Amino acid sequence: MVGTVRRILGIKKRLSREDALRVAEQHCVAVGFPWVRPVRVIERLRAFEVWTRADCMGGNVIITVDLATGKILKAIQTPR
Repeated sequence: MVGTVRRILGIKKRLSREDALRVAEQHCVAVGFPWVRPVRVIERLRAFEVWTRADCMGGNVIITVDLATGKILKAIQTPR
């Protein structure tokens, strides 16, 4: 379904889930966010959302990576 909508809107997916995970991990290290496993990657229409501490509520780092460019769109750390 998402793939069909992307084709209609002309959105190019140039990043794989593994690439998004790598970009997110590098960003965490660069800004000093904790990188705690397990990690979940959620594919949205225009971006990947990478969650650390995916099995816990609170203390997560959520990084949004553009799936066309690989740029970080948003990076937050939730309170515990």
